[in-house]
Amino acid sequence: MSVDTTAVQNGTEQCKLNRIGGLGMMFLLWLLLLISVSVEARENRIEVGAEQFDWQEHDESGKRLVTETGPRILVGFERLSDLASRDSFLSFAVHGYFGNIDYQGYLQHPDGSLTPYSTNTHYWGIAVEPGYNLQFPSSMLSFVPSLSLRAGGEWWLRDLRGIYGYKEYYGVGYVRFEIGVRSKRPSGWFSRLGIKAPFVTREKVAGFYLDGKCGDVDLIPDGNNTVSFTIGYRLSNRAAVSLGYDGYRFSSSPRKQVSCDSQFSGVEIFQPRSEMTLLSLRYSVPL
Repeated sequence: MSVDTTAVQNGTEQCKLNRIGGLGMMFLLWLLLLISVSVEARENRIEVGAEQFDWQEHDESGKRLVTETGPRILVGFERLSDLASRDSFLSFAVHGYFGNIDYQGYLQHPDGSLTPYSTNTHYWGIAVEPGYNLQFPSSMLSFVPSLSLRAGGEWWLRDLRGIYGYKEYYGVGYVRFEIGVRSKRPSGWFSRLGIKAPFVTREKVAGFYLDGKCGDVDLIPDGNNTVSFTIGYRLSNRAAVSLGYDGYRFSSSPRKQVSCDSQFSGVEIFQPRSEMTLLSLRYSVPL
């Protein structure tokens, strides 16, 4: 999040579109969840893991304003449910995470000047991702190709610590399309390659100070398409270990005016162009 003193950009119509998209995302999400839990389970799994987190923010000239790096711990649950054919099934995955991340960036003052600033950022979050999966087994192949379509939602808190700290609440709705392959054997390799497309992004800034307490501000950075990748190995006891790559890319948000208990009550803030990269190692076992 950054401070700016230029004229505010009107984001009213975009706010309306994001509200409509958000309602549609939530309806689809809960519909898939209701279907997936109401049919017989093929398999339930729990997973634990760790991910290397990287967050960067850049100004309009490309200068890096913020770098956050560090590990996060994650736990998750996945349910696979058969449909009419065992070649098609529903999935429902949920995972949570937390971590204390190193922050290296700047304080941006109302006059536009920058002061280097180092602290820690605490992250807590949860992601929910129901989906439809289709397999294409063939006697001519030693592996099984597959396609999947998922509609996900992710919510996290970015808590910047220190005397100049504040909180950012994020909510993202997205769809993910994946192609995959797995070994026909009970144990063997599997991999998935996907495209993730956010269609609604919300950000709320709270606890922000400019030499005086400022009001909460809602920002709407645009989400861009990203690539995700997973490769793993399923053991003979049905446990699995996997490596994954995922993340987000956000364009800068429209500027919003902020009201503060100080002489700086007329300034505006915005979310700069931001990039999140996640490298994960996970271990899952069936229940």
